[in-house]
Amino acid sequence: MSPTEPVESIRAAEGRTVAAQVVCRVPPLIDGVTNAELAAAMAADIVIVNRYNVDHPVVSGLPSAGEKPDLESDWEAPSGIGVTIKEVNRLVGRPVGLDLEPARNFAAGDHGRLATPENAQKAVAQGADIVFVTGTPGTAVTNKAIAEATSAIRDELGDRVFAVSGKPVGSGIPNETGMNLVTPDDIRAFQAARCDAIALPMPGASPGWTTEAVRELVTLVHEEGALAWLVMIRSVEGSSTDVMRRIALEAKMTGADVHEIGEGGFSISIAVPQNIMEDSIALRGRRHTYRTMSMSLLR
Repeated sequence: MSPTEPVESIRAAEGRTVAAQVVCRVPPLIDGVTNAELAAAMAADIVIVNRYNVDHPVVSGLPSAGEKPDLESDWEAPSGIGVTIKEVNRLVGRPVGLDLEPARNFAAGDHGRLATPENAQKAVAQGADIVFVTGTPGTAVTNKAIAEATSAIRDELGDRVFAVSGKPVGSGIPNETGMNLVTPDDIRAFQAARCDAIALPMPGASPGWTTEAVRELVTLVHEEGALAWLVMIRSVEGSSTDVMRRIALEAKMTGADVHEIGEGGFSISIAVPQNIMEDSIALRGRRHTYRTMSMSLLR
């Protein structure tokens, strides 16, 4: 798919697009498959690979680049050193993206995770379809920095990448928390930076974020011409299936275009796999969910 085709596909799906976030640098939850493959098998249409470093790519659960599988030790999770997003994309057959952050406190070894035009260029060269410019807990990333980084990346890459901007979880900025996590002014700034989608917390996934409040911001996002990308994070994705179903329906009532499930299930790795499926069933029923889960890549 070209970078613009996923945007049109998401609009055409009318709020029935499921994304799942996974961490690539930890052992996979299930031996023998990567977290990305597991998320896709549970009906995720899009996979966002978190903590991917474009300078030191790693996808745990696959043999390191150039290695042959060792069948005698296949019970151990292969380290996946040197494996890029391109291989993940080949295996799952779905759009795959990564997070980049305009952080100031990353260690030198994490510079490949910074939201810079150079890193975005590397990400696309390594197979990324989506660049998610955001801030995570403790990184002190401001919404202004996210807008500026998105604009710089767009200047460099143009329409060669699907850009998502937003901060669905606090990064340690005192005045950017609670309902001030993302404000209407931030939404306008993100859109002025020419992103394709704007990320917000799902109702109930962050303190103070009610269905009515999220709906107002989703309406503004659509008025600004972007897609509304709602994220379930703060380890709520490790809750019971009843909680997942309720949040999914509340998120659907806001008019969201994409429903993303975070990576905090049993650990910082992947959501409880069943919860990805339950989220999909709540959004689009068993028919569409089972089709997504079962359709062969050969089709």
